[in-house]
Amino acid sequence: TTPHYAHTATKLQNGEVLVRGGFGSGIDCEDLGNPATAIAELYHPTTGAFESIGRMAEGRGGHTATLLANGKVLIAGGGDSAGSILPFYGTSSRTAEAYDPATGAFTPTGSMVTARFGHTATLLSDGKVLIAGGVESGDTVSQTTPTAELYDPSTGTFTPTGSLAVARAGHTATLLNDGKVLIAGGLTDTRDPALGTPTAEIYDPSTGTFSRTGDMGVAREAHTATLLANGAVLIAGGGLSSPTLFAEIYDPSTGSFTPTGAMGTGRVGHTATLLPDGRVLVAGGGYFLASAEIYK
Repeated sequence: TTPHYAHTATKLQNGEVLVRGGFGSGIDCEDLGNPATAIAELYHPTTGAFESIGRMAEGRGGHTATLLANGKVLIAGGGDSAGSILPFYGTSSRTAEAYDPATGAFTPTGSMVTARFGHTATLLSDGKVLIAGGVESGDTVSQTTPTAELYDPSTGTFTPTGSLAVARAGHTATLLNDGKVLIAGGLTDTRDPALGTPTAEIYDPSTGTFSRTGDMGVAREAHTATLLANGAVLIAGGGLSSPTLFAEIYDPSTGSFTPTGAMGTGRVGHTATLLPDGRVLVAGGGYFLASAEIYK
């Protein structure tokens, strides 16, 4: 019902999809300086229709939305005004709220320790959520942050955990089969889209620490990372200044990245979806790509 970009879309336990936030005045593709929207809507697969369901507590874009084990959705951080390509999204927020499908209500929950947007949020095996990296932005500061924190749904609070080895935003975070999290790529300095990083690191929930693992073959940001059926991770696309065709596989058993087949089209800000048969659908991306391809 409303234009959105830099929004989130979360499949709920009942099969419906919650879409919320982002930017979208309909004036142009970037909405430079326009405020983030608080509008939320539901997609109903049975009818193929979207329904407006009200508003979040505040407008936000470049935020995260995580489906919790209890069926609620944690919405955290985000920027308040549009500013072109990820992760340039105004002033960042510390606030968080939870959406309850049973009541259709958004309710404030504990605030993050650090304000951020362009970060990642990963549901861990114990039900907590790892919030990592992003841009810490305000009146006097706008830089990537190495900080990380954990959200505990049982208490509704955020607490600090270990810091990233490399401050980054626009990176990926992938829950591995052993319960650890692979953090890969991202921008190290938001002032220059060429300053992507090839570095990667592993978060270990048992120790609450990050440790470096092997580097990717190329620096990338706004890429995708997809956990495959065999436990490896497909890294594809990315690179704001020059989208790459290069794709690679991370092997958790060796902690290393190795090249795999190249994409037919360089993509950034695209999507990658694991299909039931084990293949990966890679689709769209900047700027305004309508094409798609299959990795197998």
